[in-house]
Formats: sequence, structure tokens, C-alpha cells
Amino acid sequence: MKTSATNLSWPVLVLALAVFFPSCVLNLVDYPGLTVPRNAFHETLSLEPGGTVQIENTEGDIEIRGWVRAAVEITAEAEYSPSSRPGFYASAWNLPRPRIQVDRLEDFIKIKSPTIGKGESPAAIHYILNVPKSVNLKDIRNKLGDITIADVFGKIAVDLGEGSLRIENFSGSLDASVDLGGVEADLLDLREEDEIRIVVHRGDITIYLQPDADARLEASAPEGTVDSEFDLGQAMPVNKVSGVIRTGKIPIILSALSGNIAVKKGD
Repeated sequence: MKTSATNLSWPVLVLALAVFFPSCVLNLVDYPGLTVPRNAFHETLSLEPGGTVQIENTEGDIEIRGWVRAAVEITAEAEYSPSSRPGFYASAWNLPRPRIQVDRLEDFIKIKSPTIGKGESPAAIHYILNVPKSVNLKDIRNKLGDITIADVFGKIAVDLGEGSLRIENFSGSLDASVDLGGVEADLLDLREEDEIRIVVHRGDITIYLQPDADARLEASAPEGTVDSEFDLGQAMPVNKVSGVIRTGKIPIILSALSGNIAVKKGD
């Protein structure tokens, strides 16, 4: 059976044009809700273990993972939407690369995203970073998007506007603030010099401690509940608790202004 061009759907026509004319830029009518991928920014800089990494982002996800190399590998992918430009490109390689600002000193790397949503600027920047396992993640700031940090030890400071914060396989000090979203953190091998402080304005907090953790816990959930799998000397759940796990060496301060708090035993 023959098929006329008029019977072909809009996506099929776009795909056919992209296949036969890959080098052409097609100025097509904006497709509602469409986002267009682009080529990624990529750079690798040397950084000795114990160095500091800082990120300032406006919108987009951030993923940071520890590896064995004495270097920071930065991959940043921009996401464009029809509202950020008059048309869209059919070929991803025709899109401009994001202008990521990377400044470095001897033991400090600062990463900053470009202005979002003006002219040909992207609608969001998504980061994937590989960093030394021993690292200080200072001022990881993001207004909108999820943040994942895994397989590192040292110090972490996070300021997140809206999104979820997930911390996996981490040992060290943590200072996290989230306006809207949840926090889930694996806190392992806590030392006497470590301090944990998590504040969420609207959302839940869940932390996992080793069964033999040694901590002094202060948790408050004025509009929710605090529950713990560790014996804190009082019945659970409650709105507020102050208790000691073993000898109470490491301070853990949790505050969920509008949400729930759960303290669980991890593996």
C-alpha cells in the first residue's frame, strides 16, 4: 500500500529531514514542551586529594562522584527549550556549547554556569563531575535541580533552592540547606571532628548511620514527626528529640520545618 507524504506524522518528517540533511539548520515552528540536547562542555584539571571544588548553578542537575585520580573531570550539558530561542536545531551538534566559567588556584577549582534563559543561553545546565575521593565540596549551590554526591570523604556544604539532595557513601562533615525538597544521606565512619547539620524548610530528611555510630542527635520537625531506629531514651515518633547514641561524640543537628525526619540504621 502506498503512503503519501500527507499521511506522514510531523515527527517522522522532522526525522527524515535530519537524516538526509544532517548539516542543515532547520528553523521550524516551536514544538510545545520540547527541549533540545546539545554538545557537552568537557574539561579535566589536576587537583590533589584534599583540594576544594565549588559550583554555582542556576538550574539543572549536579552529580559528583569520587574517583582515584588526582584530577577533576567536568562534563556540562546544556538543555535548550523553545522559549530560549526563536526556533530549534534539528542536529544536536549545531547547538552552541555552554560557556562554563572555570577558575582555578593551586588547590581550588571554581565552576560557574552562564546566565540562564537570556537570548541564546540554555534553559538549564546539567553537571557530571568526577573528583578525588578526598575532597572539600565548598558552596555547591543550585537554585533548581537535583544534587547527587557519592563516594567521597571530607567536607560538603550544599545550598539548594528546589530539588532533592542525595548523598551516598560519604564520610565527613556535612552542612546542607534545602528550601523545597528532600534530603537522603548515608553518613559513614563519623569522626570526632565531624559535624552534621541539615536544614530543610519544606521536605523530609532521612539519614542512615552505622549501627555502631557515636552521635549526639538533635532533631526537630515542628509540623511533622521525628522517628529513630536508635534508642534515644524516649518513645517515638515525636516532634522534637535530643538524645545520645553511645557516648555522643559527633553532633548531628536536623531540622525539617515542614516535613518529617527519619534516622535509620544503615549497612
